[in-house]
Amino acid sequence: MPTGGREEKMVDAMDPAADSPGPVSSQARERRLIMAFYDQWSALAAGRPYPALTDFTAAMLAPYKPFAVLIDLRRSRDQPILRAIGGRIAARLGENLIGQALERTPRQSLLSRVTDHYLEVLANRAPVAFEATFHEAEGEDLPYRAILAPLSDDGEDIDFIIGVINWKDEAAPTDLAADLAVDLKALRAAAKAAGRSRQALYILLGDVLAFWEDAGRAPAAYAALLREAGLKAQQRAPFTALLKLVFGAHYDKTRLTEYAAALAHAQRQAWSPQSFRNRLIAEGGMKAMVRSERRQRTPAPPGPSTPVADLVRQLPVLATVDRWHGDALADKEGGAPLLLLARRGHGGRLEVVAAMPADHGEGERLSRQLARQKLSSEE
Repeated sequence: MPTGGREEKMVDAMDPAADSPGPVSSQARERRLIMAFYDQWSALAAGRPYPALTDFTAAMLAPYKPFAVLIDLRRSRDQPILRAIGGRIAARLGENLIGQALERTPRQSLLSRVTDHYLEVLANRAPVAFEATFHEAEGEDLPYRAILAPLSDDGEDIDFIIGVINWKDEAAPTDLAADLAVDLKALRAAAKAAGRSRQALYILLGDVLAFWEDAGRAPAAYAALLREAGLKAQQRAPFTALLKLVFGAHYDKTRLTEYAAALAHAQRQAWSPQSFRNRLIAEGGMKAMVRSERRQRTPAPPGPSTPVADLVRQLPVLATVDRWHGDALADKEGGAPLLLLARRGHGGRLEVVAAMPADHGEGERLSRQLARQKLSSEE
């Protein structure tokens, strides 16, 4: 179906023949490229469900053009058309599929692997981001990252889907310190738009986990970023400082705590960023992770088999009674615990008015309850 007006111009702007022959810029680093594109898409939406294709300018598309694909859904959602294919993607295909039906894409190609997700975009009515490894016919493994995002002229009906795909086809040396600084800038920009939808938030949290993994390979650079922001790393809650670095120190504390718990759970389970995203999207994902992590951090209370005397020995002494005048409760060995009832006297004195054995009966139950509460508060 022919495009019209500005849409035709934007399709032309994605023509791979217009790609510059120079090397790919630092913007093309796969994770950063996807984050930057999502930020651009979200900014253009400007409160609408989706931006339009005509909201993009040629300059906006320039960093992504070699890695982009444009799917035209106006004629039929069941038989979409490949309206534009970036130069680097086309080079991997080895054939010209522009203007062809999406179903003509070779099944064993990276493009097919990515565009197969277009139905998820239609179902979710939101961008879909993912990363995985593509196994090439030659036997090589190709790690890649991609995003598919909906476009709409009227803000309701999705008439185009634009995709950006990037991959690691060679292990080029990188400056991790510089990469962290640039990635943090992209994360902060994405954080401003993360309130648009849960999907946007989950994409961002997956990127935060990936950033954390990179920071582990450049601890000095990460520490410098924290110092620059006036933040301190916390050994017991390492993700709190990271989230403040991304969302801001004054971001809602309750949400930061939940995000930190989810990230800690993902790290405990050794999940990849993509696996983390998938589980966040699942039913009850975030809340289930937070509950699980809190259970991990809550110390198990002493079991009922633990003698009360042993529990009492773990507690700090609050006061000492020099002389005990109890009769039947007197303990010659000095080892049996007692449950005492006292009142405040003059001059800060504590006056014991009643006592009962703490190692059996109702005294034992009350003593265990008090001991457990005290031990928990000391954690």
